[in-house]
Amino acid sequence: MVCFNLRLYDYLEQYIMNKDTEHVDCCPVCYDRHLNADHTRPAVHDIVDCYKNKLLQDVIAEYRVKYNHEPDITDHFIYQVWKHVSKEMIDYQKLNKR
Repeated sequence: MVCFNLRLYDYLEQYIMNKDTEHVDCCPVCYDRHLNADHTRPAVHDIVDCYKNKLLQDVIAEYRVKYNHEPDITDHFIYQVWKHVSKEMIDYQKLNKR
């Protein structure tokens, strides 16, 4: 899966840098969405959800270009994208434990 130029790590780091600026409420993935608008969960969850959605859209677009038709959007297809995000989250956690 090579759709993104930036990894989840980069977006989380950008969020940390934005915390002290006027962009603290903006999602570093899409800059459209306001993070934690309803204050029911941590902003990082919104970032990860946005990242997963964008990654899924990019994988579908890449598939369309490569195979000239729409992929079958099955539970397995979506699971593969989410699994990729989970691995990135684990990598991020390992990097920040040092």
